[in-house]
Amino acid sequence: MEDPEKQSTSSSPVGSGWELYAVSALFLAGLILRFFHLGHESVWLDEVLSYEFARSSIVEIVRRTAADVHPPLYYLILHPFLSLGIREEILRLPSFLFGSLAIPLVYLIGRELYGKPQGLIAALLLAFSPFHIFYSQEARMYPLFFFWVCLSTYLLILALRGGQWRFWIGYALATAFSLYTHYFTVFILLAQNLYVLIYWIRKDFQKGFLLRWLASQGIILLVFAPWLPVLLAQYRSGKGEWMIRYFGYPGVRNILETIRVFGTGPALPGTWLEAFSLLFLALALLGLFFRGQVSPFHPGLFLGLSLFLPLFVVFLASLFKPAYQVKYLIGLYPFYLFLVSGGIFFFRRKWMKIILAGLLLLSFAYPLYLHYSLVRGTTWREANRLVALNYQDGDVVGFNAGYISRIFQYYVDLNFRGRYMEMYRFPYFKSGESDLPKLKAEMVQLHYKYRRIWLLQAHSWDSDPYGIVVGYLSENYSMVAKSRGDPELYLFRLK
Repeated sequence: MEDPEKQSTSSSPVGSGWELYAVSALFLAGLILRFFHLGHESVWLDEVLSYEFARSSIVEIVRRTAADVHPPLYYLILHPFLSLGIREEILRLPSFLFGSLAIPLVYLIGRELYGKPQGLIAALLLAFSPFHIFYSQEARMYPLFFFWVCLSTYLLILALRGGQWRFWIGYALATAFSLYTHYFTVFILLAQNLYVLIYWIRKDFQKGFLLRWLASQGIILLVFAPWLPVLLAQYRSGKGEWMIRYFGYPGVRNILETIRVFGTGPALPGTWLEAFSLLFLALALLGLFFRGQVSPFHPGLFLGLSLFLPLFVVFLASLFKPAYQVKYLIGLYPFYLFLVSGGIFFFRRKWMKIILAGLLLLSFAYPLYLHYSLVRGTTWREANRLVALNYQDGDVVGFNAGYISRIFQYYVDLNFRGRYMEMYRFPYFKSGESDLPKLKAEMVQLHYKYRRIWLLQAHSWDSDPYGIVVGYLSENYSMVAKSRGDPELYLFRLK
C-alpha cells in the first residue's frame, strides 16, 4: 500500500471536472475585479518611486535599491514593462498579473492542506478580498511578495509530503526570490523552519529528510548571499527611521488595524464593518483546530506558526526599530485566509458553512463598492492637466510638501513631455503661527519673482498640519480658482 504521506489529493495539478471549472471561474472573476479600475486612479507617491527606480538601467536599479530599504527584484521585473509605455495600467501591470495568478495558487495550497472545498473557499475569499485587490492595483512589490510566499508554501507542502528533490529545490528558489522582493520573508522562513524541525522530530529524525531540508536552506543562502551584505548595511544605516516620525512604535491599535484590514480591507475604519473583521478573526482561531482529511500533518500547527510567529516577531522587533505596517504583512495574509477557511469547515452542518461564507463575502461588498465608485474630486492627473493647460509666463507651481512635486513631475513626463514649468517647494511649517515669519520671508521672494502661484496641497498632516500656507495666501492675495480633491488645487494672483 502506498505511503499516505506521499499521496496527493488529485492526480492533476489543478484537478478536473467541477473543480477545474470552479477554479477557472474564480480566477476569471478575480482577474476582472483586478483589471477593472486598474488605470483610473492617479498614481501615489510610492508608485512614482517605483517608476523612478524601474525606468533606470538594470545596473542603476541594483545600485539605487542598495541605498534604499527594499530589495531589487520587483523593480527588475517592472523595468521591461515600462518599455510598453508610461501609463498607469502598464505601471501596475506586474501587480495585476501576480495578484491574479495568486488565486489558483491559493486554491492549490488549500487543497493540499485541507481538501478541495476548503481550497475553493480560500480562493473565493482571495478573489473578492478588498485588501488584496487594492494592492493588486498598486505599482508596488506587495502582490509579488504575496505570490512568492504562496509558491514557496505550496512547494514546501509538496516537499514535505513527497520528499522529491525537485520540490525542495523549487521551494528554495521561490523563497530566495521572495527575499529579493521583501525582507519580511525572513520571518516567514523562520516559522517554516520551526515547523519543519517539529515535522522532522515526528518523522523519527530521518537522515534523508534532514539532508534535503538542509540542502534547501543552503540553496536559499547561496542565492541570496550576494545581497546579504547590502541587507546588513541597510539595517545598520538606520534607513526607515521615518516610520518613527510618521507612525510611531506599534501598539494595540496596530494589532486592531491588522485584524480590520485582514478582514474587510484597508478602508472604512471605525464602521460597523469592524464586526465582520472580528468574525474573520474568530473563524481563523477556530481554523487552528480544524485538521481536515488529506494532510499528513496538522495544518492548524503549520498555519498557526506561519501566521502568528512572524506577526509576533515583527511586532516585538518594531518596538526597537519600527517596521510595522499592515502592507508589509501581506505575506502573512494567505495563512489567515486558510485558517478562516478551516474555521468555516469546523462546523459540520452545510447550511452553517454557506451562511458563514456568505456573510464574509457580504462584508466585502460595501468596501468594494466604495473602491470602484467613490467620487474623489480632483486627482493628480486632472490637477496636472489643469495647471499645464492654463500655465502662463510669470506663473509658479508651488507644493506644500517638496516630495509631492515628484507626482506632479510624473504626469508632466506622461502628458506634457518636454514642458517646463517653474516649481517651488515650501519648507515644512509644523509649528503653526510661530512659522509665520518664515512663511512671510518666503512669500516676499515669490511676490517679487512671480505673478501667479498654483498651489498643490497634499499630505498636509505631514508638512503643514495647521494649514498656514493656504491660510496666509487666502488672507493676503486674490484667489482666482480652487478645486477640492487629492491634491487640493488653488490659483492665487500675487500681483
